[in-house]
Amino acid sequence: MATPATPRTLLVPSGVRALASLKPSVYLAALDTSVREPASQIAVLRLRTTGAGDESLELAGHWTASSPAPVCVRVRDGKILTCHAQGATVWQAPDGEADGKLTEITKMQLGDDAGCHDAAWGASGDVVLAAAGSRGAALWTLKPDGGGASVAYGPTAGSAVAAPCAAACFAEGDIGGGNVFWAAHGTDVGLFDPRRDEKLGPALLLARAHAPGCSVTTVSSPGTSSAAATTLVSAGSDGYIRYWDARVPSDAGGAAGARTSSPVVELSAHAPHSVSRIVRHGDHASLWASCGSDGRACLFHLPNLAAGTSSSSSSSGEPCYASACHDDACVGVCWDVASEGAGWGWLSASADGLVVRHHVSRKVKYDVLL
Repeated sequence: MATPATPRTLLVPSGVRALASLKPSVYLAALDTSVREPASQIAVLRLRTTGAGDESLELAGHWTASSPAPVCVRVRDGKILTCHAQGATVWQAPDGEADGKLTEITKMQLGDDAGCHDAAWGASGDVVLAAAGSRGAALWTLKPDGGGASVAYGPTAGSAVAAPCAAACFAEGDIGGGNVFWAAHGTDVGLFDPRRDEKLGPALLLARAHAPGCSVTTVSSPGTSSAAATTLVSAGSDGYIRYWDARVPSDAGGAAGARTSSPVVELSAHAPHSVSRIVRHGDHASLWASCGSDGRACLFHLPNLAAGTSSSSSSSGEPCYASACHDDACVGVCWDVASEGAGWGWLSASADGLVVRHHVSRKVKYDVLL
């Protein structure tokens, strides 16, 4: 397929808060519709491709949900997970892409002041993790057939994850099925094992992962079989993206169990502006897309992360692709769902409602595949 000379764009009728891929050529954009409560809206976007390789993004419809506007959207096996001001909810999508209503399957309520910022599916699909804002972090076990959810670790059990918690993700490899996860608090990121006594706190702590006075805004697992569960990618309001390997010896000093060593990889493409999101490619762990409050959408090829190596490689942060296509803060990125050898495209979206489609260049593809 021919690569478009310029990114394809679409302006949706409201600001975008989060992006997700639903299936090949179909995407979801959570809209900033807080003034229209109690219902929120998710825009359904479709990518159209002609035989000549020309592309266009179209607004296929709107799905409404009976919850506050989501700040995070995750998709798994056709089910949609959103997090919002009061907690997290699992939804069943309507048939087709036209206007419709999301059907609530399970609601995980944390309270009006929770300020849930991030959410993730567990490896088995029956566990949900949420960065529960003022409540720390929460881990729920979903009951079958929409029978609700029980708290496995978190606020109602006296969470050991310090609040406010702005970001969370499951650790690579799931460490023996224990649903071990990373959770961020301020400039620190902790590794938590629900099988441990909560009063013991994190099993491991990356202290001062980002600059004093800043905060960790997003975290992600490197996503490779060769990477240890103690590896992590973090990004912060200081504009830096950092890859950590807790197997690297820590510097002297610091609390017991804390790691204060330098990151294995450091990228500063968005500095001094805040990084909103960084997302790895589903099939190629060396490819990462990021966005930030500077309005830029960036692509990085990071072989160190794919190899799971721990050799230090600090970088000036120059991406292999960068687009200053957004006039407002860029709030979300998502990769295509791979289909028939595709999956080399990705979307970015900004708070003013502009959605932009990008492509991985032929050169970067060859670097990744060869």
